[in-house]
Amino acid sequence: MTLPILPDDIYRLIIEEFIANNYGLVYIFKQNLKLLRISSKWRELALPYAYQTAFITYENEADGLLSSNFELIQTANCVKFVRDLSISIYYSNSPAVGLLRVVGELNKLHGNQVQSLSMLLTHGASDLSNQVSEDEQFKQAANDIAVMVPQITKLKFDGSFATDATKKISSYVTKQYAQQLERLESEYPISGCKFSVIKYFSVNVFGEIHFEIPEMPAEHLEYLELFNLPLDCSWDSFRSNGDVEFSNLTKLFISYTSIPDETQQYALGDYSLLCPKLDTFSINGVRTRHSVLNQIVFPEETNKLYINCHGDMFQSLKDTRLPKTKLLFLSTSLENDDNPRTVYYMNQLVSNAAGTEEVALWVNRSTCSVSAGDITCSAITKLRIDVPIDIETFVSLIGTLPNLERIDAGCLTGDSTQYVDLATTNKQPLVPFNTKLKWLSANFDYGMELGPNIVDVAIFILLKLPMLEGAMIVQIGSELEEKLKPFAELYPHLKTIHLN
Repeated sequence: MTLPILPDDIYRLIIEEFIANNYGLVYIFKQNLKLLRISSKWRELALPYAYQTAFITYENEADGLLSSNFELIQTANCVKFVRDLSISIYYSNSPAVGLLRVVGELNKLHGNQVQSLSMLLTHGASDLSNQVSEDEQFKQAANDIAVMVPQITKLKFDGSFATDATKKISSYVTKQYAQQLERLESEYPISGCKFSVIKYFSVNVFGEIHFEIPEMPAEHLEYLELFNLPLDCSWDSFRSNGDVEFSNLTKLFISYTSIPDETQQYALGDYSLLCPKLDTFSINGVRTRHSVLNQIVFPEETNKLYINCHGDMFQSLKDTRLPKTKLLFLSTSLENDDNPRTVYYMNQLVSNAAGTEEVALWVNRSTCSVSAGDITCSAITKLRIDVPIDIETFVSLIGTLPNLERIDAGCLTGDSTQYVDLATTNKQPLVPFNTKLKWLSANFDYGMELGPNIVDVAIFILLKLPMLEGAMIVQIGSELEEKLKPFAELYPHLKTIHLN
């Protein structure tokens, strides 16, 4: 077969697409090598892609087994093409032995131009109290890695739960590259580092008490993600004097734990966090009246805002004027929320978000309740309620939220007689609800015996939703579908509704 002659750029796009659709380091490497056998032209263009990733894995559970493609890359004289290095260490008590074995193999990549390093540190011990930490060996290994792979600008640490060993290794390795790193992703807390040009910073703090965010220039950051911060964590490391200016930050994601004391009120300090280019913001897990949301200065317009908090936090924010945004998503925390007006405060906050295109509320499985007067903001487009809600309130919400496009109720309760026979006694179509609802799902409380009028209520609701495209009503779906058939002529939209 004769291969078509195409411009080199087209060949490269085909090669990139082929590589992008393969997953798993060993599998990708073997698949990529197949590209070299197509033709001499393909070999010439595919070589940099086929050998762009070097990997090595140590498994002490398998008698210290090492597997890597280092030797093959070296033999093929293709070290110059390697840009990504992946190191995986599986251990029981300490990763030190595996780490030193891996370091000993890195000389096979002498003269490399690796820019991205990822390290997977996974322990198989169920009892973490037996973990051993050889501090000096970790420091030496980190230094040796930096000598043999000196050009790293992207660094990633992944693996299982944070231990003393994984935290030290990730911090020591990071420290070696801190002055040149542009991107850092870590499943472990990073400490003892000072960054100079970092643009992307994502770290899981694991709720470590007294954690301090490493020092870095705020003006360079474009992406900042801080998982499981302690509530008293300071942002002073971003500050030189006055307010903190995140002049290029477009993505900011923050989540908090409940330590050291979720009943206390915390403040970052007497300064603001200026974010003039912020496109996406998410905050999760705040119970107390934490100041971080009040200290962030948003741009006039943004793209997405996600706020997941307890009722006390929503109460402190209820009069806050949020920026104009395309998507505003508010949800209650999964933990117990003893504030009796949580949903009301969420509704108040939404009401202050003028010009928002899409507003989603999620009342999670907490102890807060929902009544008809709690949710009234006409801007709401999506509503999910996973706490018990009675049928009358459910119908009321559908009928009073004009821009609602989707509603999901996870725990409907009660019954109603006021809708019985309304559909069958009317010769003319019922007046539709003033809503844009396209999707409806409802699940009844499994601890409740279904009332005799439930199907009539469901029929009444569906007949009054001419824009509805799909519905899922658990427990009565088959019976409902049969009873809707006689109404199809009078209500043409029933013919196009997809019922699950």
